[in-house]
Amino acid sequence: MSESSQPAGDGNATDAEPSLIVEGLVVDRGEIQVLNGVTFSAQSGHIMGVIGPNGAGKSTLFNTLTGLIPAREGRVFINGKSIAESRGSVAFVPQRQNINWELPMTVWDMVMLGRTRQIGWFRRPGRADRDAVEDALNQVWMWDKRSVLISELSGGQQQRIFVARALAQGVDVLILDEAFRGVDFTSQEVMTLVLQEMREAGKTILLASHNINYIRRLADDCLCLNRSVVACGPTAEVLVPDVMEELYRSVDIYRAYESEQN
Repeated sequence: MSESSQPAGDGNATDAEPSLIVEGLVVDRGEIQVLNGVTFSAQSGHIMGVIGPNGAGKSTLFNTLTGLIPAREGRVFINGKSIAESRGSVAFVPQRQNINWELPMTVWDMVMLGRTRQIGWFRRPGRADRDAVEDALNQVWMWDKRSVLISELSGGQQQRIFVARALAQGVDVLILDEAFRGVDFTSQEVMTLVLQEMREAGKTILLASHNINYIRRLADDCLCLNRSVVACGPTAEVLVPDVMEELYRSVDIYRAYESEQN
């Protein structure tokens, strides 16, 4: 994957430019091409929903944007920089089932991991690091659980802790992969408020979800992905029957979508 040259234009990021630019992304997993020519951009101060059927490549896209999976072709720019140059400005909240929650770690310790880049590996957290963790835990209403082992938390609380860890990093771009799946109502409401606050602070948020109604209510823009981009744009213009039918290519799934509209 080539990331050495700047995106089209003068190469200087401005407030008018997208904070995230993806151009012609091609990603293989073994002999299978998972993403094919994916191109889109996301703005600062926007929440972008990412939807698509199972196997559409949403998790692969997110893992590529965070540098966990290499791309065969294409370019990614985050605030005008390559993935390697912008690692400290992006946080990733993975699907909860992909995390080992049996680690003997407290809530405080888990969120403090988000400060690793600022602290370094061989230094103790300073006042600024402790303040950042406290602020993040308060934002997700988990300060009173700071001494609890993460294995003792509910699923919704565990997901809030991962959001807090991302907040403690002080990032510009937040990527969430099915963050609301299987969580309780309180956790959904708390995380919704946090994402709205981050949007107001000018952050860029990518949120994958199978809950189309939730994306419609929360997201400014929507990326419809099924290995390639089916549609991308303002949510109200993208979440329409013709696009949904093309995206899911399944009568049963499309009928389920239609039933949600009624």
